[in-house]
Amino acid sequence: MVFFNIRTSRFLNLFAFLAIIAINVLGIVLPLGGVYIGQDRPSALLPDPIAFFMWGLVYFMMLLFIIYQLIPSTYQLAYINYGITPFFTFHALCNGGWIIAQAYAPKSKPWIQLIIMYTLLISVATMYTRVYSIARKDLVNKEGSDDKFYLNYLFGRLWLSFYLAWAVCTSSFDLFHLIYEGSPETYSNAALMFGGIGFLTLIVLNVTRDSAFGLTIIWSGIWLAVACIDRIGGFSPSDDPLLLCSVAVTGAVALGTLFTLALNVVFCVNRFRFLREENMKMRKPVGFSDVA
Repeated sequence: MVFFNIRTSRFLNLFAFLAIIAINVLGIVLPLGGVYIGQDRPSALLPDPIAFFMWGLVYFMMLLFIIYQLIPSTYQLAYINYGITPFFTFHALCNGGWIIAQAYAPKSKPWIQLIIMYTLLISVATMYTRVYSIARKDLVNKEGSDDKFYLNYLFGRLWLSFYLAWAVCTSSFDLFHLIYEGSPETYSNAALMFGGIGFLTLIVLNVTRDSAFGLTIIWSGIWLAVACIDRIGGFSPSDDPLLLCSVAVTGAVALGTLFTLALNVVFCVNRFRFLREENMKMRKPVGFSDVA
């Protein structure tokens, strides 16, 4: 019965993912509401349009996760059963609702889209924090110390890092557009908001050592800087607070991400060495001195 419930929940994840893709495809192809997503909402904080290819990476990594979690050998993984599955379908509803709200919500009520976006952000953050907590506990208990450790990260958890970081950026864009767009200090406020994103990223890097999270913010910062350069017609950070902030934040996050990546490499090397020593101990023949 437990096996049936787990297997059913994994297929529900699959159907929820297919629903996300279907709604996003409709939003691009039709498009929903007759306007392409974001086309009618230009904003000072929006990066260059190429930055939004990040959604493609997020959905591709999510597809890898969906395929991975359908493999029966992953049915016992606690971080999927208790960290992701209970919230995945709800997050899918928020994702689809956000796309529909962008297309059909009355322009006089932009808070509808904002509420859905932040509900989506909370659902993704909940999955992320629960998965991190469970994975950290497994490491402390030396569980999952086989060769599947890296598979669990690449196919099971990596997508959440990209997703949460990009959801933080997207929700900030939406909030900025609602509150600050068109104000006398538009670009100063945009700089402060992106600075807040950078500060949050440094905290995440310090707590979770999540290099993928940092890489996503770097991607956003680079293309935000490109958008600023196009707007002012050249690279002159001293003349534009948003360009100055995007360059400074991207540089700081890049340094933090490189340091975190180095720590992760050292961890992986030590882990590989530990596993190799454990295997050698298991293969060592029992001698007279060992018995004595």
